[in-house]
Amino acid sequence: MRWFSARLKDRKDGETSSPGGEPILPGDALRRLRLEASQVADGVMSGFHASARLGRGIEFAGFRSYVPGDDLRFLDRRRSLSDTGLLVRQYAIERDRQLLTIVDGSASMGLAPGLAPGLERGQGLLRKRRWADVLAAALVRIAAAQGDAACAATIGQTWAVSGFFRGKKAFERATEVLQRPGRSDVALPRSDAAPEAALAGAIARVARGAGWVVLLSDFLDERPPLMGLLAEARGRGAHVLAVRIEAPEERDFPFEETVHLRCPETLDRLETFGPAARTRYLGARAGHRAATTALLTARGISVVDACTDDQPARVLVQAIEALRRRSSAVK
Repeated sequence: MRWFSARLKDRKDGETSSPGGEPILPGDALRRLRLEASQVADGVMSGFHASARLGRGIEFAGFRSYVPGDDLRFLDRRRSLSDTGLLVRQYAIERDRQLLTIVDGSASMGLAPGLAPGLERGQGLLRKRRWADVLAAALVRIAAAQGDAACAATIGQTWAVSGFFRGKKAFERATEVLQRPGRSDVALPRSDAAPEAALAGAIARVARGAGWVVLLSDFLDERPPLMGLLAEARGRGAHVLAVRIEAPEERDFPFEETVHLRCPETLDRLETFGPAARTRYLGARAGHRAATTALLTARGISVVDACTDDQPARVLVQAIEALRRRSSAVK
């Protein structure tokens, strides 16, 4: 009876459709996201930095003269035999850091199926937002496992920020925001000023601790989202990474017949013949990607490219390596 009551409550909250057209309750979708993100994160051994805070540190940082009261376990006997006197080994302490993942929830990240021949429900463009959610949740899980504070945010059609938490709670709150943005610690209606006000505090906290900001987006807008805030965070010490996501249909334009295209934001429609438009489309795509890359890198933001037919674990490793390289370059 308790199981049925929980199911009935979820049904009242609304239903979504699965790739096969069957209804998926919000609770089912949330559990699926957590399971997929956990599987991806558990398959990656490396983290964002050497270790979580351990008190005395584990990375050797040099010697200093012995002072009465120092722990004798760190006394270097061999070097202390020289004329320099007693020497103590010093170790660097890894600072606690914060991770902020931001998922672009604009219309282009979640197009409805059936807009072009060969595009089936649950494939291609429809999977970009879902794919980004899994990767963002996996990043939060890895950060939480290292003892770092983590936060997830969504922008676009719905704006929300989960707040910074540690451990299991960080993963749970992050996935709740990614799956159901309205149920979060900070949820704001869409407006010109509200989203920046909500994210400014989170980004400032990350920047103070030299933490990480990861934005997952298709970057199809003429002006990439949050560019001003990301550039400010980078200038204040944060390590910023952009994961640029596209679908196989966007990458290859494989259509061999008449294609009906529609802009998700303006709803403008265009009809064209696939083979005739492919060369022009691929040229425009390459130009747009080059311009976006130049805009991001000029502001010190690293870029990792991904496609929804990639393995999320592989892209996750690339993202972590990019963040680690950025952190090492600053030290």
